[in-house]
Amino acid sequence: MLAVGVVMIRQHALLHATGPVDSLELKALRERLVDEPLDEPLKEQIRLTDRRLRETFLQRQRTLSTGAYLLLFGGIVGVLALKRHAHLHKRAVTPGTVALNAIDQPLQRDRARWAVVVMSGAVLITGVVVIASMSSPLSSAQLSALSVAHQRPIATTRTQATPDARQWLVNWPNFRGPGGLGVVPLEAQGNPAYPTAWDGGSQTNVRWRAEVPLGGFNSPVVWGGRVFLSGATEHEREVYCYNAADGVLLWRRKVDPLRRPGLEEPDVMEETSYAASTVAVDGRRVYAIFPNGDLAAFDFEGHELWAKNLGTPDNHYGHAASLIAFGDTLIVPFDQGYDDDDLSYLAAFDGAKGEQVWKTPRATSMSWASPIIVDTPAGKQLVVMADPLLAAYAPDTGEQLWRCRGIEGELGPSPTFSGGYVFAVLPDAELLAVRADGSDDVTDTHTAWASDAGAPDIVSPLADDERVYQLTTDGLLTAVRIADGELVWEHEFDDHDFMASPTLVGEAIYLFTTKGRAFIIIAGDEFVLTAECDLGEPVHASPAFVGGRIYVRGDRHLFCIEQPEP
Repeated sequence: MLAVGVVMIRQHALLHATGPVDSLELKALRERLVDEPLDEPLKEQIRLTDRRLRETFLQRQRTLSTGAYLLLFGGIVGVLALKRHAHLHKRAVTPGTVALNAIDQPLQRDRARWAVVVMSGAVLITGVVVIASMSSPLSSAQLSALSVAHQRPIATTRTQATPDARQWLVNWPNFRGPGGLGVVPLEAQGNPAYPTAWDGGSQTNVRWRAEVPLGGFNSPVVWGGRVFLSGATEHEREVYCYNAADGVLLWRRKVDPLRRPGLEEPDVMEETSYAASTVAVDGRRVYAIFPNGDLAAFDFEGHELWAKNLGTPDNHYGHAASLIAFGDTLIVPFDQGYDDDDLSYLAAFDGAKGEQVWKTPRATSMSWASPIIVDTPAGKQLVVMADPLLAAYAPDTGEQLWRCRGIEGELGPSPTFSGGYVFAVLPDAELLAVRADGSDDVTDTHTAWASDAGAPDIVSPLADDERVYQLTTDGLLTAVRIADGELVWEHEFDDHDFMASPTLVGEAIYLFTTKGRAFIIIAGDEFVLTAECDLGEPVHASPAFVGGRIYVRGDRHLFCIEQPEP
């Protein structure tokens, strides 16, 4: 027991001196990476060093655990051995010595009591050591999940407080940013200058580039210096968290299959990918959903909070609509089947526990359009569209506020909002403008106009205070006046295809092609192209804009584009 104790003391000291979280060696390498973000050998050295430190940490933990059990076992055996020893060495009573033995007995009993006290104390101390060994700063299970060849160093963060209204604006919490509108709230962000020139080949104005392990067409979201994505294949589903400053992959988590018996996997086309839905964050948790209905939540440290399967959606491509968070709840649109199948619904789940808060059935068909949350004089509205309805709901209760009939087709573009109007695209057909101040059925009373100028099939529209901009997959860009729905101008990008939705940054509109080329135009009453940039990698996902940095997901990498300070 003494030998084991000495070994355990030494291992315990080494455990705290060389842990992976506080390693000076790893810290020095990370500091070098900040200055040399594109040094691939340095990144590989960080990965290998991190893995070595974790494996050593785990081995020492296992040694401590084994030693604790040995001490406990040794203490029990020691007590039994002493008891047996006392029994075997009892002195036989001989005639004439009774009086002497009677004198010795109290002394022997006192010694026996002290022996029991000492051994009981040893067993108690051993038990405390066992508990302490099982409660090391990082559990074996946590480190085992992180200790993989591709894992970057983990980061420590403090518990996040409940975010206020400003934090929802200065971050990029869901598909197309705050509210899902594709408009950067420059004033709330402190009016940062966003880059208007970059080149992926020469790495000009590319702050960092990080590999994304599994593919997907979902967009990056950003909160508090972290960038979140998901990736998937037919058999794997994962969620990623990157450091926004240097692109280091802070954690990578698998979403284990949650299939219920008897459910079939959806047919997913290459054009949509197995990770089409953009994740959502609320400042404390990140939520991800996949085509087969698997839904999972993680905290910002990468710990899984809850997971469930909503069932395989009845549609052609699997679930592809993105998630959106509202306060402490996650809102999931689950439109599927046809409007008379009674399959579609909106649901809200408690972000921390995953319990259903409300569920609203919808008499709608399958849709891949994502929801938006807009501010109106009457309060916030959750706007969702699917054949045959464009409808608004109270995001805290799920109560339907108004609905507009006449939506047709299998919808991909999400709605947008400006100047009190919701703009809804009927793919390849027309654009509808509906006032958002009505109640019940507003089809005949609040539909302001319909325009058949260049309605897209995939790309979501963008609106400023005066115009709605639409971009088709094959490159036709149109501007429609909000006041009357008249076409202001149109421009065709020859030999360019688009799947990423446009983003408004002040007076500039950023457009990304599927080949990774970017066009920057000026929002106005005529087409004005101000810049062309090339990322050097195909782009299908819409970018995120936070703090003067543009985060773009390419086919293989996540890019951070930033213009150096003068």
